[in-house]
Amino acid sequence: MGGTGFSFKLPRPPTPEELQAWNDWVAECQGRIDAYLKEHAPVEGDTSDVAVLTASVRKRLQQLPQPERPSYESSPFSAEADIPEFFKIRCDNEFQSKGFPRVTVEHEKASKWNAATADILADQWKFWYWRHQLLSARKVPNIDARGIIGRWMEYVSTDPTRPYRVNTDIPEILDLMEKARSDAAKEHFKKRTAVARVRLEALEVISLHKSCTVLPKVLCPDAMSDYESDSEDRSGPPTRIVPFWRSDKLSALMRLLDLASFQQADPARKKKLSALLVRKGIREANEDEATAQKVPQELPQEAYSDEFLSDLSSLERHHLGIFVPSTAEASITEATTALQELTERRGPVPPSSRSMRASDVSLSRKKRKTLTSIDV
Repeated sequence: MGGTGFSFKLPRPPTPEELQAWNDWVAECQGRIDAYLKEHAPVEGDTSDVAVLTASVRKRLQQLPQPERPSYESSPFSAEADIPEFFKIRCDNEFQSKGFPRVTVEHEKASKWNAATADILADQWKFWYWRHQLLSARKVPNIDARGIIGRWMEYVSTDPTRPYRVNTDIPEILDLMEKARSDAAKEHFKKRTAVARVRLEALEVISLHKSCTVLPKVLCPDAMSDYESDSEDRSGPPTRIVPFWRSDKLSALMRLLDLASFQQADPARKKKLSALLVRKGIREANEDEATAQKVPQELPQEAYSDEFLSDLSSLERHHLGIFVPSTAEASITEATTALQELTERRGPVPPSSRSMRASDVSLSRKKRKTLTSIDV
């Protein structure tokens, strides 16, 4: 399709004229096959079911003259592509031989066009994969290339923020695309801000007998996970996208803060929290998403992952204001341990042991409420 990376600009979808021309081409091909089978199958003992035809008959079907090929528009070849141009030319030739005017995706629907496109792309990808001997010589992995490409096509065809290649002399289209991206970004930031507010409230549950001026800083909106909705069921829980720079320690603290929020909430508030916090899955940010993410400044060192820190120079660390807090400050690790003590289920507790005290942890009387369980 002429792009590299995850968020390259997609080609414009097929026009109604292109769709009709392709459907006519496919119908004409099928008509020629049906005519051949009707004339030769009874003599050769084959049925009209292509799936059970002999190899020799299938070979002759492939040699039947095809309808005139349509004019073909090849996408631009990127110099940054990992796949050599030879394989792109081979893929283009296959699409043209199947009556396509170009490689693109029909948007927001399952269609014969998309199904045939996924089949060709999967076959061509497998050809390239084998030629470069990327598969193990000892064990061939079971890779469902057709399914993976199909799911990707569904995702990109329903993403309202997805950029497309368009004519630059149509400013109205560009304005609409930019507005869609801007509106989506504002909506995502609004939800991350709401999540940060809920977690800050949950943080008040614990008392660490230490200064807590640093911990609220790690719960800023930019430290919250982003999300993506399911392309098939946008009413269901979205998938969590973890910021590329965030440490596992900070992620663990945030999960426990969510749990504490649920356990303190009354039934009516639980429903609202579920809509805001519950996710059906989790994944790391891809390269393009990571580029768009803002790394918050002036957070303690343990908020950042070791991998992220290892890629920073001393000057970059200074610019971000990364620091190691004093021992008088409550750390992310200490807050996580405290929340584990408070939210952990331990079965029936004798009346004399219901104070829920830990060595350095006590439940704030102001925030103490009945705790109930829920999965997050």
